[in-house]
Amino acid sequence: MRTIPILLISYLLIPYFVFAQKDNIQGEPVCNIRGICVDTAKVVGIKASIFGLINGHIKFLGNCDEAGKFDVRLPLNIEQIIFKNEDYHTISKTIHIANKLPSRCYFHLKNLIMSPKDILFKTLDDRTALRSELALSFNVIDSISINYILTDSISSTIAELPFTIFQLKKSWTVGYYTPGDYTAKLYTKDNKLISMEKLIIYPGLNLFSIKVIKPAQKDTSAIRRLSRNYAANVSTTTVLYFDQSSSDLRSQSKNALDSVARQILEHPNIKAVVTGYTDNVGSRDLNITLSEYRARTVENYLKQRGVSPQRIAAKWSGPDTKLAPQDKEEVKSMSRRVVIQLLLE
Repeated sequence: MRTIPILLISYLLIPYFVFAQKDNIQGEPVCNIRGICVDTAKVVGIKASIFGLINGHIKFLGNCDEAGKFDVRLPLNIEQIIFKNEDYHTISKTIHIANKLPSRCYFHLKNLIMSPKDILFKTLDDRTALRSELALSFNVIDSISINYILTDSISSTIAELPFTIFQLKKSWTVGYYTPGDYTAKLYTKDNKLISMEKLIIYPGLNLFSIKVIKPAQKDTSAIRRLSRNYAANVSTTTVLYFDQSSSDLRSQSKNALDSVARQILEHPNIKAVVTGYTDNVGSRDLNITLSEYRARTVENYLKQRGVSPQRIAAKWSGPDTKLAPQDKEEVKSMSRRVVIQLLLE
């Protein structure tokens, strides 16, 4: 008669040892998942045990601490994560890993709310009833401020969050969404796109890794080398002369402008600063206007030769203050000019 309870106890213990093994997952591809289990009413931490459904078997993953916090390693072939406490309803989340995760990847979950068993019906958050949870992990070395935008399949903005990825915090649970196709975009604070990835959100908990390529800093040594090369191959200043009271280009000026246009088009990192001048004979207001006409004439000629307007800056100064009224005509004629300077952008 004593063999019956012994056999019964052995039978009851078999599922625990078979289905709740603490398997060694070292060497397997893993990620870490972190969060806190809390009571719905008392708002206190719950010391829950955490299991995973892996290849059809239940495996023990770890425990929450006294405050309810947990940090467990998940094999990438996990199907469900299960949170158990004898005084609370069990919570099970189906897990979907959206893409290939890098090594040392971890995710933060929102507070995991558990309902005591003495409550007749398990509390259900209406946000999670028909929606799915999305947790992001950002693969970035340093801190960076970004704008995160999530859009659906018809390009409607679902979420738009500005935040900073800190060196010690690189993961967020960004919210609950209806299952479907989405696009995640990351922009810098000055609106430069640094990442865009497609993702599918399934019912349950979705883990998604986003690779963030931090915009490269300017290499000053490269700029110095470029400057030396630029100075050696580009005529940085060109002067065009005009007849008195005229803004028409001379034939030799057109040849010079053709050369300037070629240099600008061959060097995409330079721009032209065009400045118009006049002599100091006559009304200053008229001379200011004439200097503008001369600068605009040169600007328009360069545009006709294919130079982008964004690479030309036109300005004018009117009479050349270096000359005196009593200066000779040959000296004054040197002031009727437009100066073109080619500068590195």
